Amino acid sequence: MDGVILDSERAYLDSYIYAAGIHGLPEKDMMEAAIKCTGVTEERERMLMEETFGYIDGFSFDEIFLTSRQYFSKAMESGNIGLKPGVRDLMIYLKDKGISSG
Repeated sequence: MDGVILDSERAYLDSYIYAAGIHGLPEKDMMEAAIKCTGVTEERERMLMEETFGYIDGFSFDEIFLTSRQYFSKAMESGNIGLKPGVRDLMIYLKDKGISSG
């Protein structure tokens, strides 16, 4: 489960930092903007990114979004998304108690 069991938020933030590097945007500003965008709609995400980077000549949310999503998809496909803290212990506990977990 994305975001509950898998630490997809970390991969999401990493994907935007990667996109910032590719497109020459300040990584610190990108991290701050990406944190604000966590859990919002794509429309709100676009608005927040344009508020943050709209002053930069040639900024394109669509290009940033595509780059970050490609990076994120590769991370998901590769299995390099870690588990949230405590998930392993919880799964062991559930198994020990005979509680179905999936």
